[in-house]
Amino acid sequence: MSAHLAVLVLSTTIGVLAVIVLLRSGQEGERRTRTVDPGLPWRAGAGILAASIVVGGSGWLLPALVVGAMVWHGVGRWQRRDRGRVDDIERTDALA
Repeated sequence: MSAHLAVLVLSTTIGVLAVIVLLRSGQEGERRTRTVDPGLPWRAGAGILAASIVVGGSGWLLPALVVGAMVWHGVGRWQRRDRGRVDDIERTDALA
């Protein structure tokens, strides 16, 4: 990846993030306190690591972003695997 392409990708990402921040800051209504998900650093780290491996191996940016997003989603599903799950006995009792 050339330096010009890296600068283009970085500036595009910063521009998109700036637009998102500007649009979200104008919303009014009830303000909620935000709690940080404890699994967020692990998801982000795994997604960034997978994307950088793909970029380093192939040099293709779009497939790397897709793989990073898939790893992000997969790690998030794995972290929430026990929350909100109904056991078989409870499901059978609910159907009876």
